[in-house]
Amino acid sequence: MSILITLYFFLIRIFIKLLPINPNPPVTRIVCIFFKYPNQLSNGQKQRVCVARSLVNRPKLLIADEPTSYLDKENAKLVIDLIINSSKKFNLSTIIASHD
Repeated sequence: MSILITLYFFLIRIFIKLLPINPNPPVTRIVCIFFKYPNQLSNGQKQRVCVARSLVNRPKLLIADEPTSYLDKENAKLVIDLIINSSKKFNLSTIIASHD
């Protein structure tokens, strides 16, 4: 199954609703991996997909263990901002374990 199918609902339900909060969402970073299979992704891309999948169903509680461990500073900030914005917008309780 391609990443396109996995992330379809995420893009519709999360990124589109975050547009007013974040005028430059990282949609373009995800579009380039739509038609790739998991074995074709880098560890950082896989990690961002995992974060996206964890937010799809709008859970009441998100527990993230090292959600930015494979990411560079720029992408780590985008992921943390996404988690924070999702927490605020969807009333999501979040626990993040990190060494940063």
